[in-house]
Amino acid sequence: MSSNVGDGSSRRTEGQQSGEQTHTTGEDGSGDQRSESPELPLFNSEVIREIEVFIERFRSSEISKSDAIIEILSLIRSTDISTTIQDSSFSNYLSTLDSIASQSIEANRRGQHAADGLDQSNGDNRSDRTSGPSGDEVAEILGSIVAEAGSATSSKRHYPSSDDDSSSSGEDFNASGEDGSKSNKKSISESKMPWHRRELKARKRASPSCAKTQKLLKYFGRNPGEVKQLIRLSQTAPLGFPSSEWDNIIKGNPINLDVVLSSLHHLGAPKESTGRLGSTEIKFGQNEPTRKVQTSGDWTSAWNAAIKATIFVFKHRDSELRSYAEYIKGLFASKIPSSHHLIISFDKAIRAEPVTEAKKGPLPTKSISRNSATVLTPPKDARTHQQPAPIDISVVDADSLAMQRKIARSQTDAKHGLQPKYLRYNVWRSDGSFTPTCADWTLHAKPLPPPPSSELNDPIVTKTIRENPSLFAIVTPINVDRFEKLLINHPNQPFVKSVCRGLREGFWPWADTHLPGYPITHDASLPPPADKLHAAFLRSQRDAEISKNRFSQPFGHHLLPGMYSMPIHAVPKAEPTDLRMVTNQSAGEFSLNSMVLHEDIAGYPLDNMRHLGEILLARSSVKSTSILWKSDIAEAYRLMPMHPYWQIKQVNTIDGLRHVDRNGAFGGRGTGSIWISFNALVTWIAIHVKLIEFLCAYSDDSFGPDDAHNLIRYEPYNKLMPGNQVKLLLLWDELGIPHKEKKQVFGSPLKIIGINVNPSTMTMTLPPDRLRMLIDELLKFTQYPNHKSPSFALKVWQRLAGWMNWAFNVFPLLRPSLNNVYPKISFKGKVKPDLGLYVNNAIRTDLNWAINHLSNATGTHVLRSLYWSPDVADFTIYCDACLEGMGFYYPEHQLGFYATVPPDTPSEHIFYYEALCVASALQHVTETFPSQTPIRIIIFTDNTNSVNIFSSLYSLPTYTPILKFFCDILIATSHEVRVLHVPGASNVVADALSRAQFSQAYALVPSLSIAYFQPPRLPLGAIKK
Repeated sequence: MSSNVGDGSSRRTEGQQSGEQTHTTGEDGSGDQRSESPELPLFNSEVIREIEVFIERFRSSEISKSDAIIEILSLIRSTDISTTIQDSSFSNYLSTLDSIASQSIEANRRGQHAADGLDQSNGDNRSDRTSGPSGDEVAEILGSIVAEAGSATSSKRHYPSSDDDSSSSGEDFNASGEDGSKSNKKSISESKMPWHRRELKARKRASPSCAKTQKLLKYFGRNPGEVKQLIRLSQTAPLGFPSSEWDNIIKGNPINLDVVLSSLHHLGAPKESTGRLGSTEIKFGQNEPTRKVQTSGDWTSAWNAAIKATIFVFKHRDSELRSYAEYIKGLFASKIPSSHHLIISFDKAIRAEPVTEAKKGPLPTKSISRNSATVLTPPKDARTHQQPAPIDISVVDADSLAMQRKIARSQTDAKHGLQPKYLRYNVWRSDGSFTPTCADWTLHAKPLPPPPSSELNDPIVTKTIRENPSLFAIVTPINVDRFEKLLINHPNQPFVKSVCRGLREGFWPWADTHLPGYPITHDASLPPPADKLHAAFLRSQRDAEISKNRFSQPFGHHLLPGMYSMPIHAVPKAEPTDLRMVTNQSAGEFSLNSMVLHEDIAGYPLDNMRHLGEILLARSSVKSTSILWKSDIAEAYRLMPMHPYWQIKQVNTIDGLRHVDRNGAFGGRGTGSIWISFNALVTWIAIHVKLIEFLCAYSDDSFGPDDAHNLIRYEPYNKLMPGNQVKLLLLWDELGIPHKEKKQVFGSPLKIIGINVNPSTMTMTLPPDRLRMLIDELLKFTQYPNHKSPSFALKVWQRLAGWMNWAFNVFPLLRPSLNNVYPKISFKGKVKPDLGLYVNNAIRTDLNWAINHLSNATGTHVLRSLYWSPDVADFTIYCDACLEGMGFYYPEHQLGFYATVPPDTPSEHIFYYEALCVASALQHVTETFPSQTPIRIIIFTDNTNSVNIFSSLYSLPTYTPILKFFCDILIATSHEVRVLHVPGASNVVADALSRAQFSQAYALVPSLSIAYFQPPRLPLGAIKK
């Protein structure tokens, strides 16, 4: 069988001439073929006149049809025109004779009652017409023509159609034509065909989908014209799908995606090409489609329409077609745009390939069904079609290719708005795929750097280290040899060896200590804190560090050459009663962190709620009860030894005495990246060596799910714990990684990364106590006595922003609440953290808006936050705006709406109108089509600024009211919206509506209904204080 969606090349049925007239098509559309013949040159006028004479003589019954055929053929063969044009011309004249004969027979049938002598007259006529060659002789003549031309004459000459192949299943072929007329040919039996046995074996191996598709095609083949008519009358069939492509679906022929793309915006029906043979005009079908698939966006748009139409006929192929779409989109995503035309050609080759037998060979992507009677998906041996080397789609290692596709898909989805930025951690796929974890990252991570030679050759530092060896040491409890042995099969050995080197020799934090103007020795230490509790904590922490050999013994009150001493502080942990000693390596003009470039430490990943959501979805089909567990590593950063040439910069001063800090410090810019590198490798060991399934790591926390009944006793704690958690603790014990019993927890729900996660209800929410604390903090900024705006220190504003960003993990739609805060706390250059900043009215309004929603929020429902593509949207709307008006358009409902721009907005704010039009379209669809269940909405706009702000929910203050209005609707309805970009050339209907060019809109969509809409009245920009 052939593929159902192909490259658009028309497959002519046996018995069709390449120049068949399209105006002779029957109701079944069998004549709807496109001619590839060039325009016909004129025949000699004498030949044309003689041909027309014979046609008129046949019309007046002076000669028989056989005589007319022979005479016309003789005249055409006498010309100097090419054989191809001769055959095409003869086919057209033959169709004319057929039409005359058909009309004459019908007239005779209806007029039999007019006169008694009509029967005799008819008998005479029949006698006259049978003079000359017999019907069999004419057929023999036509057969010789067919043999010369290499093609059949006409599908209506009663030859079996190639389309009928799809109806064979071991039964005799029906020799009737597509119009149901009886053929002169004898029927043949498939059982006598030499390939019959092979065919029967192949059908036994075929998938149920293939068998079902074959059965439907066989049934459609009985009367494809009537099937098409039923589709036209159906109220549920996709609107606007081209008639010619319905024919292709019904017959199992390839769909022309170019034709589909041309029809999407109703830019006018393609004109028919015509030629002339003397005074006779001959039509050759439609020209090339008005648009061709040239980009990934074109392909996706056309494919989505083709899927909807195909699934309407072959509903059982839904999953198969969408899987193929993901496959091709993955290729688009992983290649540069200049090579996309090769992917389009590759797609055509796959879908046009006739496939009827299952072949061996893995598809280099997820499993896709191939055994369909009309294959839309790449076959399992798709690599045999992957000829275009420039797009590099040859088969590689499956794991590596899957990883590349996951990354490419994520980047592409983000680029096109399918996965908005504000949902980057809150949209999950239901196809079983996973976002790369920190353990996956180790497969391609770059090796950690050793100290550069410029540092090792520093004479002052080298002299101090050499003369004071007792101050510097490599201290770690990690069993490095065992750690390295467990990683012997890790694919990225350069990275593994760099981490092992750091554990043995000390890590280097990507620093350059020889920046211009930086002193050789620098003291930025502070006196003991005034808070006696904090001062006592620092002393006790110092003593603990000395006992663990991570601090050196005190070496006096003065720094040695090459040393730096930074301020230290006692800061609260997550629990207010717990403190942590933090070194402020960002303090002062010559801070240690300023020696480390941000780009050098960027890209070191932490697993997050997105990974956990994917895990919960993957386990949602498990019948047993799931619980979550979380384990915490004690003193994580402090386990990492630093290189002596960095230790000399980490001198801590407590009560005036100096101590060299030998390990990673909380507050060091590079320390986090070093720890992530180590713990990511530990996680890789846990997954691939200890076989712990579904494991994530966030800094010093590791977490995952387990069966509630899978409890194992962990002997050091003498308690039953989840099996996977016990496996991890035993690994930590094997590697010398410390942990404390109180930090090893499990249950349902469970707090992970500060968020309550319930695997039973599939929800993520803020813990009630933390939510109350957040609301109380916000109230400090919005409610105050005397109606006098308070002032808060910059660091307090920054803390609030950080707290809100943490809450956005669960409440992403509240992001607009900080759009007026960010400009308030943004400064060029260094600013004192105690700088006082006042709360203005705009910020107060936004934070009150957040408080209102937080007080009524229910959290994130994982099963409601699934990834989806545009082809499954319930509504699609196109938007556009100009300085005078706004318009949006429902293509599937052929509804258009127009409004003038609000009078109280500045005329230069075109971007404001574009964004307001998007928000208006969302309001309209939710009010016009109310739904008790969430619906999916695609809104297209040709304004990239609008796409960006609705993707991030971050904007300049001018647009914040629009974003809040947009989010209010989504919070109230739980609808899901994706705002996507569309080129202006593809947004012509909405453009015409926005300009009030209604006649142009009607010309584009003749059946369009246009009405006015009322845009929401929103304040423009930030409210002045």
